[in-house]
Amino acid sequence: MKAHKVSSARREQLDRVLLKLSSKIPRPPKEGWIHELRTALIMSSTQLAKRLKVTPSVIASLEKSERGRTITLKSLDRVAEALDCEVRYVLVPRKPLSKLLFERAQRVIEREERSIEGSMRLEGQGRHSKFEKKVNTTIDAALLIINKDKRLWED
Repeated sequence: MKAHKVSSARREQLDRVLLKLSSKIPRPPKEGWIHELRTALIMSSTQLAKRLKVTPSVIASLEKSERGRTITLKSLDRVAEALDCEVRYVLVPRKPLSKLLFERAQRVIEREERSIEGSMRLEGQGRHSKFEKKVNTTIDAALLIINKDKRLWED
């Protein structure tokens, strides 16, 4: 799905799903999921190695790469299969998508306004009140989003 085709309704739907997920998905255990699940299943690294048709040192390497966050999804899939599990991954936004997008749009507008205000000061032109500036910034930010303006992510 192309980013510019995502509707605000779809973004809100995604926000609801991700909000539910974010509170349910635990952080990885200190030793990583492979180690945690393997030991919970009372399976040695040698036994897991046999199931994967690799050496025990490969298991140690996989567990280390998971802890270091360098493991590939393909490797994780293979290990998950051997542990009778499945891999699911999700990117969880730190804030609702709508809020992230609006904040981004506001930054774009504020950056452009600072540039315009600098030019206006040089020309001796008047300035808007803080209230007018905030209203204008909010409206302009909303318009950037509605129009799916490319300036949102051009820096």
